[in-house]
Amino acid sequence: MIRVQVFHQPDGVLCGYDMRGHADSAPHGEDLVCAAASTLAIVIENSLCVQGVAIEGEMDEGYVKVMLKMPDPAQEDPVAQAVLKTFEVGANALAQTYPRYIKVDSVLI
Repeated sequence: MIRVQVFHQPDGVLCGYDMRGHADSAPHGEDLVCAAASTLAIVIENSLCVQGVAIEGEMDEGYVKVMLKMPDPAQEDPVAQAVLKTFEVGANALAQTYPRYIKVDSVLI
């Protein structure tokens, strides 16, 4: 199962996400759920970078983590928020469609 955590500050500002695991919904190389989740995570990370948003990222087999580098947690970058909201909406849509293979949790930090 793929486990996703979407990180929020108490005021609702999105801070990042992490995704770990494998969907195992089909044989390796044919797993569309895993491909969709991986594509979403990587496209969002790339989009943040292209938009000039400062991030810290980690990636390994079955693991992706992206966190905003925010000098002042009270500052909110509207571009970063829109891109991260897109990740949250996409991950939740996958979890609703494939609940046996992906789970999304919101985590306050």
